[in-house]
Formats: sequence, structure tokens, C-alpha cells
Amino acid sequence: MFKYYNFLIIIFLFSAFGMYANNVGQVYAVEEPDSKIIYFGPLLKGNLDTMHFVVQSYLADTTLIIRNVSPTFILANSPNSNTSDDYFSFSFGDIINQMNNFPFNLDKNKLLDTIKIPFMALTEEPDGRREARLIIGFLYIDDAESPTALYTDTFFLIAKNTSKYLDSYDDFVKFDSVFINQTNPVIKKLKVKNTYTTNINAITQNWNLISQQYTEQEFFIPDATYPLTFYVGNNKEWDVGYSPQDTLPDTAEVRIIFIPNANEPSKLDTVITKLYGVGVQQSFNVVQDSNCVVVGNADTIDIGSIRVGTTKTAFVKLRNVGNINYGLVRQNIYDEINDISVDYFNIQLPFCKDTPSLKINDVDSFAISFRPDKKGNFIARYILENDFKDRKILSNNINDYKKIIILKGIGVEPILQLEKDTIDFGNVSYANANQDCPTKKDTIITLFNIGNAEIIINDIRTNNPVFQVVPTNISIPASASAQIQITFNSNAPENLHNATLIFETNDNILTQKITLFGTSIPPIIASMSIPHISLKPGTILEIPIELVNNTDNSSVSQYASNFSISLNYNPALLSYNNYITFGTASEGCNIEVNEFSNGNIEINGGKTSNLQQNTTLLKLRFRTFLGDKPTTEIAISNAKLGINDICDDYIKLNLNNGSYSIDSICGLEYKLNNIGRDKYDYSITKNDNENIEINFNLPFEIPVQLTICNYLGSEVLKENYFLPQGTYTKFVPLLPLNAGIYYTIFQAGLYYKVIPFIKW
Repeated sequence: MFKYYNFLIIIFLFSAFGMYANNVGQVYAVEEPDSKIIYFGPLLKGNLDTMHFVVQSYLADTTLIIRNVSPTFILANSPNSNTSDDYFSFSFGDIINQMNNFPFNLDKNKLLDTIKIPFMALTEEPDGRREARLIIGFLYIDDAESPTALYTDTFFLIAKNTSKYLDSYDDFVKFDSVFINQTNPVIKKLKVKNTYTTNINAITQNWNLISQQYTEQEFFIPDATYPLTFYVGNNKEWDVGYSPQDTLPDTAEVRIIFIPNANEPSKLDTVITKLYGVGVQQSFNVVQDSNCVVVGNADTIDIGSIRVGTTKTAFVKLRNVGNINYGLVRQNIYDEINDISVDYFNIQLPFCKDTPSLKINDVDSFAISFRPDKKGNFIARYILENDFKDRKILSNNINDYKKIIILKGIGVEPILQLEKDTIDFGNVSYANANQDCPTKKDTIITLFNIGNAEIIINDIRTNNPVFQVVPTNISIPASASAQIQITFNSNAPENLHNATLIFETNDNILTQKITLFGTSIPPIIASMSIPHISLKPGTILEIPIELVNNTDNSSVSQYASNFSISLNYNPALLSYNNYITFGTASEGCNIEVNEFSNGNIEINGGKTSNLQQNTTLLKLRFRTFLGDKPTTEIAISNAKLGINDICDDYIKLNLNNGSYSIDSICGLEYKLNNIGRDKYDYSITKNDNENIEINFNLPFEIPVQLTICNYLGSEVLKENYFLPQGTYTKFVPLLPLNAGIYYTIFQAGLYYKVIPFIKW
């Protein structure tokens, strides 16, 4: 049904006889150095044209020879020629030997020479295409007796014997087979040459569709501007396109009308070239699919979802519904984007395994296995490469030479992720001192399925009966979560319990486990106390809150995880400052202190785990100053020690209050001079927490010194004046000062007075 460019096939056949030793030399045509197909073009009868072939040696130290006999020189008819025709156009008479001086010797003195190949357009022979086969090769000079070619190259010679002054290179432009529905037409050259000795004028061109109804989308013949002058020996080219819309043969005829003799303008001649092509189509239909879903006429094969580490095979049958036989060259599975082999899809049964060519309407099978190594989507390309390019079936679309089938699959795997892998229930009493405290503790944890398949856990169990779990089986959809409740039941005697929470599916025991801890403890009676402390006013009072077991005076703080305490004291002597947890049982606690104006503070503390083992619960710091009483009791009330944020009053407490006593007047003496108060006077007034007002009276002109010190005796303000008699007022800003106790010292001559104040 189809014709191909046989001369290309011939060159491939001849090349099999050549010995390609590129280090020996090369042969090429001067007129067309990059081609093995040499066109002489049309030649007017009675004329001669010559092509030149360069023979070049690469072996400067070796003599090579080319003789006019096989295997170094062969000029013969092409296999495409009609054997009944006896044409001598390429080797007429002894013209080859007359033009060339055989043999050619190539050595260090001459590494390059030229062989001339003529074409004679014989008058007595008919018009038409002439073809020949040319083989040129090299021998060692010493191998002339038993020649074996070191290197040969084959050329295909094409010429045309014509009686026209203007003629095309070929009577036919053969597109042969072209895939239908091309994005862009396939292009071939229509070449026309002036064969005469004077310029020729072409006056117009036209073309006719010979077969099949004309459509603009099939043959594309470009227009030219006429009149068009062909100069002597000049060629002109047209890009002729072909884009078939169906699978029927198409033939058209192009005519170029010219004036062969300028002296006879009414006498016309015509160049006639026929265009020939056939549209082809190649596609597959699915006959059967198994264990997969085929989408889009075998363009996509979805093998579906399977468990990671397992294998599933998809079987597919394809029918050739094109109008040409399908020849498979190779088949591979590549990555989704790059031409890299993958290992998760494999060809179990190759397509066309036992059928080198799938004929029209025939059916063949292939099988693809899918084995995911991880969860997620897998995509690859199964590429079937055909032999259409070798058969010269033309296309501008590379995909016409291969069939790309998309392979899809999903690796599924349920993956259990735990909210935590360790749970410490802490201390739970098996016989509480306070009835409101439970003897068990519950916790709820969340299980996450971060996989892409449902996980079914049919057994959740522990290896210690003091820990119980509800429910004991559960199912969790992909990308979802579920909760379970774990309970620790305390029992006697005091003991640290541990267990492992195990999850098991129908397939196996999961690697994820939760370690459980809990301590059973007995009732505890403890004492909470504050010591008696005597301290000078103006210093910071640090009071430890002590907590000991009544039985052996040991620490009991490690059994508790939270506490609350209320303290009462005289606000005229004490003011709460801050607390210290470093080195105490409350180290690492979250402490909250609320202070009230009536001499009361509330302290709340807690940890996610138990407190540190220390007899000092924490330390409180107070500011001290002079007041109307020498001592104040620091009374503890509403003290509670709890566990696990459930029982806030677990340990029964005996409370022992402490006290603060003033030790001295801070070592500062009030010294009065002998001048009466009616002559000297000094006082301060604290207007607010931002400044103080200082008032003093001077009975006469005198130097004055005003100093403000903190409770450590460091000066924060010192000013000297020389003032006349009179009454004065000074405002001192307090914003630059830190909170604490300060003293103002006023001295004028022998008059000396100290007055304290507090910056909050």
C-alpha cells in the first residue's frame, strides 16, 4: 500500500558492507559535504555535469590506494532502477577513466585528492530520473593482490534527463505516509532548475487536486511572485506542505508555466510535478482490563490502592485499530518526568512479546506489576516505541512514534502515631486521709492515624492489671484520630507500678507502645511551719515555709504536685516583696501570688509532675520597716497539699505559725540640736508614689546639706546649699528610685534630722 524512500534503505544496506574505521580517512562530496544522497538535478539532453568527491587519508605514514575496481571503487545501477532499462548516463563510455587518473595513491606527500563523477544526459535516452550507486574506499598499497577495504563509504546519485529548459528535480514529491491531524504540515522541497544557457522567465503557476476532494488543510503550496526569472544554472525551491485529515491517498499536481524562448513569447512550456501522500492513523482500543481501571482509551492505567510492600499486577489487552501494522521497537517504564527507570512498576508480560508486528485489528496483551515501597501516589510512563520512523512514516509530532501510557497506583499504609509514649500518673493514695480524694486516676490520650488507609486495632491491652484501658479495640480512618482512656487503680502497699500499653492488629503487634507509671502511697500527716525571725527594720525578711513528715521529720513534698497557702501579718511592719523557689521543693513550679491590702497573701503553686524532695516548700521575702508594734505573727491558714490536680487536699497538715520581731532602730540615731523647734524645722510629706515634699525653716543664713540614702546606706541624692534665713520647700521625684525603704538626712549647722519613707 505504501512506498518509501528506498534509496535510504539501500544506503543502510550498503553501509553494512563498509568498514567504518574513522581513523583511516574520509570521503565526502564537495557540492553536498553533509549528505550521502547527491542530487545532480535536471540536465538538458546532450549536456554533462560533474560532482567532485574528496578522498582524504588520516595516515601520514602509510600509503593508501584507490583503484577503479571493487572494493575501492564501484559505480553501478541503483537497485531502484528498472533492470529492463539499459541506461549509461553515469558511466557513458570510458568517460570516468578519462576524467580521473586511477589509481589514486594517498601518502605523506599527498593526503587528499578528488574523484570526478560525471552525469551525461544522453540524447537518445528518454526523459526521466536516473539513479546510481557509488562506493569509494581505501586499501593498503600492499593488499592489491588480495584486496580488503580498510574503509568504504556509499553514496546514492540522483539525476534527471530532460528535454525541458526549465524542469524540476523530480517528477514526484513523495510524502509517502504521514500521520493525520498534524499540528504543522510535513514539509518537503520542490526544486526547479534552469538547464539552459540563457535566462528563463516563468510567468505563472497553478495546481490541481487529482484525487480526493480538495481541502486547504491537506496540501500547502506556497505562491510566488511572477514573472519569476530563472538565471542560468539557477535553482529555486518551494516548501511544499502536507497535513492529511484522513487515511485516504491524496494526489495533486503543480504546474509552472514558462517561456522557453524569449523570441517566441507566445510559445509556452510547463514544468509538471505531482505531489503524493497517504494519511495514516495509529491507535489502540482496550479489549479487556483486570485488576485495574483504564482511563482515556488506554492513556492511563490506574492499578488502584494496595498495601505497601505487597504486589498487584494489572493485565491489559490492546487492539490495533489503526490503518497500518504496528511494529514495536522497544518498551520501557520511566519516571513521571525524566527518562529514569523506576522499580515500583515492572513489565511482567511485555507487549507484543511473541508478535513482532501487530497487524490491523489484531490484539495483544501486556501486564504491569505494582509494588509500592512507601505510602503515597506513584506515577510513571509506560512507553511503547514503534518502528514508524524507520518505515519513513512522517510526522512533526514526536508522540506519533511512541505510545505513552500513564501508570498510576497508590501505596497505602496505616501508620499509628501516639500523642505521647510515656504516661506518669504520679502518686495516688490507696487509703486517703481526706475522703474527697480518689484512689484512682484517669487520663485520656489521642491516637492518630497519619497513614492513608484505615487502621483497625482489635486488641489494646496492658501487662499489669492496676492499669486498665477503654475501649480495648478501635478503628481509625486515614488521617483521623480517636481517643482511649487509661485508668490507674492504686493499691496497698506503697509501690511504684509500671506497665506497657500494647496495640495489636489482625496482622501483627504494632511497634508503637506506651509506657505507664504510677505510685501507690499511704495517707500522710505532715507539719507546715514558719520560724520566728528577729530582724532590723529596713532590711528584707526571708521566711522559709517548712514541710516535714510528722512521723520521721522527712520531706513529704515529693508526694504532692500542687499547693495553696494563705498568710496573715501586720502590714504596718511587713509588705510582701517576692518569692524564691531555687533550691526548694517548688523549683520549677508555676507560682501565683495574690496580695491584699489588709496584710494577707494567697499563694498557689503547681507542677505537671511531683514537687522536689525538700523540707523547704518555698521562701517568701518581705520588706520590713518601723511600725506601731515591735512584732507580728505570720499566721498560716487554709493550707492544702494536693496531688495530680484532682485531689487538692491530699496530705493532712498541722499548721505552726511563725513571727517577725523588730531587732533595733536600724542603727540610726535621732540627734536633736539645742536650737528650739521654733527656730529650726524639717519635715517631709509623701504626696504620692511619684515625689515627696520637703519643708524646712532656717533661723539665719547657714550652709545646708540634704541627703537621701537607701536602706543599705548608699547615697542616691546629695545636695549642698548656702541659704539665707527663711522657709523653704523642695520636691524630690521618686520615679528614678527602685521600690524600697529610703532615709532623708537634713543637716544645717548642728541641726541634724533623719526621716524614713517608702517607695512602692
